[in-house]
Amino acid sequence: MSESPLVLVSNRGPVTFGPGGEVRRGTGGLVTALIGLASYRDVTWVASAMTQEDVAEADRNDGRAFGVRTREGDEYLVKLVASDADAYDRFYNIIANPMLWFIQHYLWDLSNAPTSAATRPRRSSSATTSSTRTSRGRCSRRSRASTSPW
Repeated sequence: MSESPLVLVSNRGPVTFGPGGEVRRGTGGLVTALIGLASYRDVTWVASAMTQEDVAEADRNDGRAFGVRTREGDEYLVKLVASDADAYDRFYNIIANPMLWFIQHYLWDLSNAPTSAATRPRRSSSATTSSTRTSRGRCSRRSRASTSPW
């Protein structure tokens, strides 16, 4: 029986490009969890272009999926998607981090409900990211004391 095509879609991908064509392993918990699967199975990994070099690599490949090999010898088929900076900021800093992160880590209940950045005055993305990290840390500490089975 042949394997069905598998497409992984995530914000961060298995690799990111740096200056001079340097290829680095992608970061984050989801990448760490899925990279093993991608090592044993033919997959196309669709991810955000996180750096200017990622955007240049996506442009060089006309927005199509392309093969890449890491220093360690791992090979991946990736499709990097470049986003408008403001749209990405709204997606990541207003929706994904302050809201979806809590839901996916079972930290959102009535006593630990995150507040949406959309209801607060607009700040620069670096201030929003800092605020998100601080908020996440507070909620993580509170949730450990919770009696919730999650």
